[in-house]
Amino acid sequence: MKDPAYRMKVGFLPIAAKKPGAADTAVEVFSRGPEEATALEKVIFKDRDRERYPPSKVVEMVQARGFPHFGIHDHTQLWKQLDAKNPGKGYGREGDYNGTWVWFDRWVDRVVEYCEGEVDRFR
Repeated sequence: MKDPAYRMKVGFLPIAAKKPGAADTAVEVFSRGPEEATALEKVIFKDRDRERYPPSKVVEMVQARGFPHFGIHDHTQLWKQLDAKNPGKGYGREGDYNGTWVWFDRWVDRVVEYCEGEVDRFR
């Protein structure tokens, strides 16, 4: 029988990922006794969702960094050439809407690095 003074506190967190393989952190749910309850009170959850950009925003950001001739076609050609939609590379992920893709800051930095190697073409 549980102690009447024992109360469980529950917090609801935003969804971290739509697919288990895409999650930054895995959470295990288990039955717990008083010793687990004490330990769990010390756990802090932090949302780790990264900034995401649609392709047009990536192009806009790259242009703002000094490459005004870099366009959406160049972006498409680059991600295909580098296989940048490969989830293992960490450049982006599927967007919230079917058939869309969003890019992370890491991809923007990679595109700028590419443009710096093609200065005559994109400046």
